[in-house]
Amino acid sequence: MFAGPWAYYADVPHEHFKEMLERFRLFYNWPADMDADVLYAFRRAVENRYADTMHEARQWAARRLLDVDGIVWDGYDYTMLSAHNPTFIHNDYWVQMIDQAWNNDTFRHSCRVNTSNRKTEYKGMTSRHTGGSLSTARHRSRMARQWGREPTTSEVYERLHCSNRKHVPGATGPPTDPPIYIYPKAADFANNFAQIREQEYPDLPSDVVPPNEAELWERSVGGWRKGRIFGFGSSQDPRYSMTGRDPRCSTSGASHGEDEVSLIIKYGIIICLLNVV
Repeated sequence: MFAGPWAYYADVPHEHFKEMLERFRLFYNWPADMDADVLYAFRRAVENRYADTMHEARQWAARRLLDVDGIVWDGYDYTMLSAHNPTFIHNDYWVQMIDQAWNNDTFRHSCRVNTSNRKTEYKGMTSRHTGGSLSTARHRSRMARQWGREPTTSEVYERLHCSNRKHVPGATGPPTDPPIYIYPKAADFANNFAQIREQEYPDLPSDVVPPNEAELWERSVGGWRKGRIFGFGSSQDPRYSMTGRDPRCSTSGASHGEDEVSLIIKYGIIICLLNVV
C-alpha cells in the first residue's frame, strides 16, 4: 500500500527509496558495491513511470465505476472516482489525491495538453518504434552479445526505428541492405545525422565510426527534451543506450551495465510504491 497521498513523484519521501531497497533484498540479491546503481535505477524507474502509473490508476477507477456502478465517467469530475481506489492505494489517500491534486482546472488543463501532445503527428504519422517491450539498453546488450562487439549508436538507432533491422537469431552482424525507417520523423533525423557527420568529418570513410558519434546523434535529434533524447528510450539514461557506458562513472572505473540492474529498473516502480511493513 501507499504510505501517503503521493499524487506526484515529488510527493514520495526521499527516505522511502532506501527503505524499499531493503525490502527488495528479500527477493533479489546484488553485490554491495551495486547499491548506488540500484538506488539510481529505482529513482529513474519511479520518475519516468510515476505519472503514467497514476494515469493508469485513474483509468482503472473509471472502469470500475462503469463495471460496478454502471456509470460512465465524464472525464471531468474526479470525485466520481473516489469510491474506486486501486488496491495499492488506501481509500483515504486516494480521496486526498483527488481532492488536493487532480480535481482542479490546472490539472485538467495539463491532461488536455498531454493528450494533445500524445496525438501530435509529424508529416501525417505519429512516432513509434520497432523495439517491442525491451528497453533500448537491452537491445544494445543483445546486439553486443550476438555480434561479439559493441554496436554503434547508429546501429542501435536503426534497430529501434527500421523495419529491416529487427533481431535475427544467429546473425553475426548488422544487415548490409539500406535501412528502411518506419516513419518519416526517424528518417529525417537519420538524414540530419548524415549531414552533420559530413560537415564534421568530410574526409572520414563511411565505414568508420566518428569518435563522438553519440554527440552527433544528440545534436541530430534536437538534444535533450524532458530528460530524454529522441530515439534512444526513456527507461534509463539515454547516454547508456547510445554508448554502452554509464555516464555517472569515470572511464577508468568499473561500471555496472544495464543488464545487471534491468530487473530493478523493471520492477522498481512496483516495489517503490509499496509501504514498508
